[in-house]
Amino acid sequence: MKVNSSQSYSMLDNYPMHHLDGEIDLSALGAALVRRWRWLVKFSLAGLLLGGVFAFQKYSQVELELLVDFSKGPRQNLAVLPSPADMFSPILIPFYQSRYSKESAMLLLDKALIASLSDSAQRKNFIVGEPRSKNLRPGSFVSLSVDVPKAKAADYLDLFEQIRGYLVSSASRELMQGDRPASKDFVQILPLKESSCHPERFLIFGGLAGLVVGIGAALLAGRLENRVFTVSEILLRLGYPLMAKLPPLPWEANSIQAELEQLAVLLDVNLRWYVLSIAESHALVRPLVTALQSVRPELQVDEAAPLLAQPLRIPQADLPRAFLLVVECGFNSPQALSEARRALDQMPHLEAVGLVLVGQPLPNELRSC
Repeated sequence: MKVNSSQSYSMLDNYPMHHLDGEIDLSALGAALVRRWRWLVKFSLAGLLLGGVFAFQKYSQVELELLVDFSKGPRQNLAVLPSPADMFSPILIPFYQSRYSKESAMLLLDKALIASLSDSAQRKNFIVGEPRSKNLRPGSFVSLSVDVPKAKAADYLDLFEQIRGYLVSSASRELMQGDRPASKDFVQILPLKESSCHPERFLIFGGLAGLVVGIGAALLAGRLENRVFTVSEILLRLGYPLMAKLPPLPWEANSIQAELEQLAVLLDVNLRWYVLSIAESHALVRPLVTALQSVRPELQVDEAAPLLAQPLRIPQADLPRAFLLVVECGFNSPQALSEARRALDQMPHLEAVGLVLVGQPLPNELRSC
């Protein structure tokens, strides 16, 4: 895009211009992650380390489980037995029903745990519910289980013995005539076994969690960072032709002779060109002026203060003025780029504007131009 000039530059003709507001630039997100790849590695390693710690803690624990088979608990006789004095009463066949259901057995377990362990904080470590063993008869068992360090397994076994004694004692109370007591398998304490642990799961989950946190932190830092790092956003915000790409300093003019000659050919000798940056002085401005003067001596090229310097002072010249802006990814803020575009659009007696990109390759859209 030129200012007040009929000369055309082929490099910008094929570059699409879109509105930036409200759009998500995936290339910008990707660039933010690439710039902070160390964050991703560090967070992932931290997640793996935490996963390893949890896996080690699980390996150092044993599983204790107490089972209540409420189908073998005390059974109530629902039939009415005849009085001994009434010899002519019919003999009723006893009909038994279990005193405990699944819900009442769980309630009994809760009462037993509270009666045997007074510390409410420790009681939170116990789980009352379905058995951990999957090979038991379904619908007949409730379980009290806990994972404890191996060193404290003996103490917890004593606690489970107390809980079993409470359950058996509670089941034997309030038995009526004709009721059946609980069988000896009513309450069982299973042998100790290692806690089921899959260390690879902790490592995988820890690594993935760390990676997700690292990505989130990198993207958040990118959103808070007041710099434009992508070529596409720079070109979209400025809207002027990209005339050359140069490597970052330090460089020798001889090493990029072809690029300098191509840029010098694009510059109109009938204009007086001022090389400048946007918000602050760029180190490439003066070397670029010197290199262009040596490559094409007939070209009128001078250095100017940054575009947004207040006030911008450009000396009067006998030739129409033109600007050659030096831009670099990560050098300017979005606000500076937008203000530069507005300032250039409103600047009188400005014939042309071109961009020189420093340190980044040309976008795919411009490589064939």
